[in-house]
Amino acid sequence: MKNRYRLLLLVPALFASALSQAGPMIMTAAEWAQPRNGNALIRHPVLAGSVAQLIEQPQSRLLLRYPGGDEGKLWVHELKAWLVALGVESSRIELRPGGDAQQISFQVLDTQQTRSKSKTSTQKSWVIEEEF
Repeated sequence: MKNRYRLLLLVPALFASALSQAGPMIMTAAEWAQPRNGNALIRHPVLAGSVAQLIEQPQSRLLLRYPGGDEGKLWVHELKAWLVALGVESSRIELRPGGDAQQISFQVLDTQQTRSKSKTSTQKSWVIEEEF
């Protein structure tokens, strides 16, 4: 079972990792509106790619830029809860309102980018659990 999850994470992560070199990755509201479960989420290229980058860069943080308003807040907090349930430390997720409407952008920030954006952030190393 452990190998199955690693494989499920690896394939979309390779695809998304290549995409992330061009900048932040995007998840649309239409993509999020699809039925969700842990299995579907770990196969989503944006989520898998972001988590793979966090694993590769233990001192990094995930910046989520989301649309403002109540809908945007509900969406991003549900997304954060799923990421935490799948093994991402909540302290490594930064939420920032004011993103484009109908989408959330994912950007993995290294330690230097994180410190320049938020002087009060603390850095912790992190290892993802093999079982979900």
